[in-house]
Amino acid sequence: MTWRKFNVSVLLCLLLALQGLAAPCDSNPCENNGECVVTSASEYSCICPSNFAGIHCNLPPPTVVCGEEFIEVSIDKRIVIEQGLADDTNNVYFKGTTGCNAEDRNGAYHLSVAARFGECGIQVEQRENSYMFKQQVVWNMISTSVERPTVLVDITCNYTRDYAVLAGPIIPTVNKVDFQTSYGVFTVQMELYRNQQFSEDAKFGRQLMIPIEQEVCVEQSLINVMPDHLVLSLLRCWASTVSDGTGDVHELISEKCASDPTALVMSNGQNDTARFCFTMFKWRESMNSVYLHCMVNVCNVTAYPEFCQCQSERKKRNAPMTSERQRRDSTMVSTGLIRIVPRGTVILADPGLNKGVLGTAESPLIPGSNPVDGGGSNSTVLIAVGVVLVTALIILGVVIAVYVSHRRTNMKKKQRKRGKLAEMVNRRRQLPVA
Repeated sequence: MTWRKFNVSVLLCLLLALQGLAAPCDSNPCENNGECVVTSASEYSCICPSNFAGIHCNLPPPTVVCGEEFIEVSIDKRIVIEQGLADDTNNVYFKGTTGCNAEDRNGAYHLSVAARFGECGIQVEQRENSYMFKQQVVWNMISTSVERPTVLVDITCNYTRDYAVLAGPIIPTVNKVDFQTSYGVFTVQMELYRNQQFSEDAKFGRQLMIPIEQEVCVEQSLINVMPDHLVLSLLRCWASTVSDGTGDVHELISEKCASDPTALVMSNGQNDTARFCFTMFKWRESMNSVYLHCMVNVCNVTAYPEFCQCQSERKKRNAPMTSERQRRDSTMVSTGLIRIVPRGTVILADPGLNKGVLGTAESPLIPGSNPVDGGGSNSTVLIAVGVVLVTALIILGVVIAVYVSHRRTNMKKKQRKRGKLAEMVNRRRQLPVA
């Protein structure tokens, strides 16, 4: 009987011990259909569905908005606090950067980076038909000795290759806009060229740096299949200091006619492509950048030729100005940012070679400076290269001479040792045998 009581007591103790060692996920600590994963005998983590976050999947997830002007990130503070991390905006920032910290907005960390992605550590991956922008937001207690960043959110934004509002050194200088008119929905795109040939090799590249007095040719084209009587008409084109077309403004085309002395309209209101060229100018103030804009319209050239094309001065007096219907059916197409550089600046073709020419955090472009000069700097570089080569050859000659001298000395020493050894052997051979 005593033995049975002992066995029962042992079994009860074992059951209590096993109950105390129950798996941490048995109580289902993850809310909102989160999946509990055992990480150790007493620890767990929750894999949350996409619309929840936090240790127990009970908090709203971080939001990432890939906008035309900015990429914006918002993170609920409780996600940081419940992990035992300090609630400090200085500790929440874009990974690998300084000065790109969060700000406090209504109980959330808010971060924003301009869509000209040359800042805040944005990484760019070029694909066949798009660009992928990547970065991480981390919490990290900055220390002089150790850094252990905790990733709060991964950022991924995809933009098509035609997306030109970004217009930094990575995005091509092409803008495409879809717009609704009384004739239907149309797509128009803008491209910039170096000359009037409008060929592929004359296109401006990703680095929109244009010297003063450089010819700039603008092409606007409808990429839809168009009936012959519908044409593309440039109502107005202008340059501005602000991306939305405001600020200081310089008119290039007005009422479908050239208004800048250097502007040459090659085709406008004749078919599905409109073209004009002008000479790059400089603002009177110290501003060294410009955006280009055109107000475009799909026009019925058969029914309303006077509304589609530039009219002579006499016809202008008799013909009506741009109609209200045209203004309603028009849309604005823009491209930029264009950096205006001094005449004679050498712009290298390889983007990787343009560090020091493009304005970057490491080497900003100083307004009015000419980082790569067309004449004197090239000769200076050649002289410097020549001096380096001559110095290298002299050093190489000295090293070779020292090596040869050292080798000769060693050979002479070896020869003397061999001679002495041979002499000793000969002496021993000459000794009389006792």
